[in-house]
Amino acid sequence: MKRTIARLFRGTISVKLLLGFLSCGIMTILIAFIALSNLQRLNKINDRIVKRDIPLEETANEMVDTLLAQELYGRRSLLLKSSEMEALFWKRSDEFKMLRRQIGNLLDVSDLPLYRLAILHKEYNRLYQTGFENRDDFSSSAYEDHERLIQRKQEELLELLQRITRNARKARMKKVLRP
Repeated sequence: MKRTIARLFRGTISVKLLLGFLSCGIMTILIAFIALSNLQRLNKINDRIVKRDIPLEETANEMVDTLLAQELYGRRSLLLKSSEMEALFWKRSDEFKMLRRQIGNLLDVSDLPLYRLAILHKEYNRLYQTGFENRDDFSSSAYEDHERLIQRKQEELLELLQRITRNARKARMKKVLRP
């Protein structure tokens, strides 16, 4: 071992230059490998943000808008006894379901309460359906109780959607700020 090292130090200038360039080349390859592996990691993080977190946040916000529009048409239908408003209510209900399916098609949604969201929305629709069927039968106290039930169900839905949006935003920020 000592002989080999001694020979290297006694070697010609060309051997010393070759060893110097060889060590620089190895370092360059090592640096490139580290840089590429970090770029690949960043690419995966960005891909997840673009394909899951941002669409999830946007779709959940669209669902809030759709739910509020659905409520508007439902209330108008109950008050005005309008079948056109009821049709718009059901159209918004279908839109809400379509947006829920879009969320279900995103990457890694196993941690999302999609089943709970579907159940709550079905219950919400059922409350309005009861109201549509009993428009003429509501006394003022029965109507107020029914309105409170609808309001509570809508608040549960909105809170769940806001939690989904908040969690998606937190996940995105956590990934962006990750060193």
